[in-house]
This record gives sequence, C-alpha cells and structure tokens, in this order.
Amino acid sequence: MHTDNEYGQRYKEMVLGKTLRKVTKLRKDFKTLLLLQSDHELLMMLCHCARHHYGFKKKPLTEEEQILYEYMITYNYNPNTVYKWFLKTQKTEDVMLYPKDMNRLREGKLEKMLNVRKKEKHLVQSLKFMELARKTAWEFLQNDN
Repeated sequence: MHTDNEYGQRYKEMVLGKTLRKVTKLRKDFKTLLLLQSDHELLMMLCHCARHHYGFKKKPLTEEEQILYEYMITYNYNPNTVYKWFLKTQKTEDVMLYPKDMNRLREGKLEKMLNVRKKEKHLVQSLKFMELARKTAWEFLQNDN
C-alpha cells in the first residue's frame, strides 16, 4: 500500500512535469517570436514583464519586452507566474546535474545548495583571476630587471 508521502512525491513530479512542458513550449514560442540567443536574456525580459505587470517597474518596457508581455496576456498567462516557472525549471535543470537522490530535497534546502554552488563558481573565478594577475605582475617584474 502506498503512503501519503509517496502520493505527495508523485503529485509534485506530475505538476513539475506539466510545468516543464509549458515552459518548453513557451521557451520555443518566445525564441521564435523574438529571435533570442540566450536563456538568461529571456529570463531578464520575463523579470521586467513580471515587475511591469504588478506596477513595480517605473521604467517602460522595451519593444521586445512589450511583445513578450502582450503575448502572455493574449494567451492568458500571468507574467509573474511564467517568470516563476522559468526560475523553477532553471533550478530543476541545475539539480539534474546532481545525483538522483538529491532530487528529493526540500525546496529551501535546494536553494541553499544552489546558492553555495554559485558562490563556489565565483570563488573559483576569483582565484583564477588572482593567479593570472600574480603571474602577469611577476612577468612584468622579471622583464623590468
């Protein structure tokens, strides 16, 4: 017999699957509609549309953002919800890089792990930059003598 926890897990996976399908369809539509190159660019535009939808953004939307906003309103999508879907699927794609047992983490713990991962990436980039700067300074001092 199945426990409530198993049903809850199945329901979450089912909802996430539906969300992933919607996001995949919307991403394809947006990229063909606007000829976007990167997912980050699309995410930033969705953020502007979501903030504009609730009146948080005083700056007017750009032409591309206006097209995106009108598309979402025309097809009865809430821009803020679409933005949250894209963020959630981005986190899901990051989590898929981890082992399978990591997918059972709670969302709060998952966000902490992703933030730590992002900080580790920045730390590695900073260390590489510092090493390059030290190497360049050392070469400059060697050539100066």
